[in-house]
Amino acid sequence: MSSALALRTGLPGRPALATIQVVEPATDGDLIARVGEGDSGAFEVLYRRYSRPVFALALRRLGDRGRAEDAVQ
Repeated sequence: MSSALALRTGLPGRPALATIQVVEPATDGDLIARVGEGDSGAFEVLYRRYSRPVFALALRRLGDRGRAEDAVQ
């Protein structure tokens, strides 16, 4: 019975350095324009930015959590 053992030779490679980019937050107008061009990432940013306050408003107006969730969606 023969078994092969693979050994790694040499030193491990250097890990790639990470770069940090400073990105200015996009304005609502910029995001809306990008959504109009089909950018789903821009829509996601808008949704995360406003879903909580919109839900709070819908909950106050509708008085029912399920209906408020539906309204936000």
